[in-house]
Amino acid sequence: MGYSAVVQVFLDAGVDLAQRDGSGCAAVHIAAQRGKEDVLALLLPRLPASGPGSLNDAGSESGAAPLHLAVMEGHAGVVQQLLAAGAQVDALHSESTTALHIAAAMGKEKIVQLLLKAGAAPDALSKFSPMAPMHVAAAAGKTGVIKLLLDAGASTEIQNCAGMTPLYVVSSPCRHPNCDGSGCAGPEARRQIMALLLSRGAFADPRAAQERDASTRDQQQQQQQQQQQQQQRVPVSAEERQRVQQLARELAAQRRKQGRVASKGRKKRL
Repeated sequence: MGYSAVVQVFLDAGVDLAQRDGSGCAAVHIAAQRGKEDVLALLLPRLPASGPGSLNDAGSESGAAPLHLAVMEGHAGVVQQLLAAGAQVDALHSESTTALHIAAAMGKEKIVQLLLKAGAAPDALSKFSPMAPMHVAAAAGKTGVIKLLLDAGASTEIQNCAGMTPLYVVSSPCRHPNCDGSGCAGPEARRQIMALLLSRGAFADPRAAQERDASTRDQQQQQQQQQQQQQQRVPVSAEERQRVQQLARELAAQRRKQGRVASKGRKKRL
């Protein structure tokens, strides 16, 4: 009897899918982490709508939802299942990163494609020590991921918590005190990523990027002002124009009449 058959027996017996183990994981977390697509196919239609054991439950000890766990283990099939079932693609892990940050750092290109297709924000910033998927992919030397993110509209000039763009991240040596170099970009990967970013319009001089951003903001403000001015202008119909013109003619005629009456009065006095 396989895993799915055993799971079916428990489901038929009415097992509580909100139950968690000692690490805070419910059945859906374990199935996602271990890549059990057949088991997930049985669980997903029966999960609680919210709370413990639900599709987006991040109550595990690691603070990860089932989607995060599947991404960490590289289970692309499970990721696809969870997304199709409605998993929140940009939900934050306990470390404040999205599933896309995790996949980008690990170089999981297939999963990155699935997440982007499902609507993951390519420039999403992590909550603590803000950084975008581009920053983590650049630091880890994941050239293929960088290309996917750029194709999805990721910015070459987005800044992390230290004000560094992806280009500056990949061109700077890792300063992490415990880094052994295994998770960082090697010389060749750095060269490729730098060339790719520059070919996609990244600014080597941060001042140039700042000037461009300032110019863009000025243009956007001018466009907004023009739109507001246009909205404030009330369009006048042909009928309304004719009515205004008629009123103007009547007012002019009345003034001429008043002028003639006043002129006759002066002549009589004389």
